[in-house]
Amino acid sequence: MDNNSRELKFLQQVFKKYDTYQTGYLNSVQFAKLITSLSKQVSGLVVDNIICEPVFAYYDKDNNNRLSFQEIYEWWLISNWLAERLKKLGEPVLDNNFGIWWGRCCTGQAIYMD
Repeated sequence: MDNNSRELKFLQQVFKKYDTYQTGYLNSVQFAKLITSLSKQVSGLVVDNIICEPVFAYYDKDNNNRLSFQEIYEWWLISNWLAERLKKLGEPVLDNNFGIWWGRCCTGQAIYMD
């Protein structure tokens, strides 16, 4: 089993843990708890409502106050140059105090294939 499969299984387990009603979706409160839980595993990263609420709102495209696991797969720290190009292509890009992040909506293939 490769790293991507292990990472995906880990994220699915974490998602299921915070999907307390077993609906296949997370509401904004569940999402904030998931992000906070993951941040404890990343040294130096502080996650609070200043980060969680805007990220959740950005990815809740249909404004139904829930995200499915399939909506976000990976976060990549990127340069200004790449961020501008990705924005033009309609890709999710988040610019905050922790850098500029691309929200990759697929996984399991080479990035150049996206």
